[in-house]
Amino acid sequence: MEPEQCSRCRREAVARQPYSGRALCADHLVRDVESRARRTIRQQAGIRSGDRIGVLVGDGPYEGALLAFVVRQFASRRDVTLLALVPGEAVPAWLPEEVESAAVGPEEQEEAAARLGCTVLVLPVTLEERAAEILGTVLEGRPGALVTPVRSGRVRTVRPFEHVPGAELLLYLAALGSPGPGGEPSRPADPFAAFVADELATHTVDHPSAPFALVRLADSLAALVAGEPDRC
Repeated sequence: MEPEQCSRCRREAVARQPYSGRALCADHLVRDVESRARRTIRQQAGIRSGDRIGVLVGDGPYEGALLAFVVRQFASRRDVTLLALVPGEAVPAWLPEEVESAAVGPEEQEEAAARLGCTVLVLPVTLEERAAEILGTVLEGRPGALVTPVRSGRVRTVRPFEHVPGAELLLYLAALGSPGPGGEPSRPADPFAAFVADELATHTVDHPSAPFALVRLADSLAALVAGEPDRC
């Protein structure tokens, strides 16, 4: 049986997207992931001239994919600076030389970023993680939390990968050949959050567009509230 071909260039595919029906080679997967991530950043807080961008660095592959993406997109820009937020004191050996690093303690992510002078905090949240968070919020009886306007503060937060499945991020990192953490994606520590994630994953097998629908719904509600605050 011949290997599946890329829907765009006919080279051998490395990723199959059941929600779109496309198959992508390594090069087009990288382009697709980065295109979606850039669009998501623009739709959220955006990156502005003079920004100091804080990137959470952990021992999971999603953090490694996030750092690789941020370096590829912004390391060459002279009007922004990058800062890797490293839990503990040990700086990972795989951290790129062009990225400054700083140790952070058990404080909240936004607090650590603000203390270190960051204006933007980039979070390694995947499609499944964001969709499960939204579903869990509804199941807990807190749907209003989805449309609560985010208060402006010193640090803006962006989630570039919230429209990208975790499996594609693993393939993205492998396609880049970037060094990074070799760990496995972590599961939610909270039992309820783990239950929601498992139920959503089961439903997604037969309905691959379901996580996208949840994220788009939350985004649409948030945009509606932001544009029409009198309706809240």
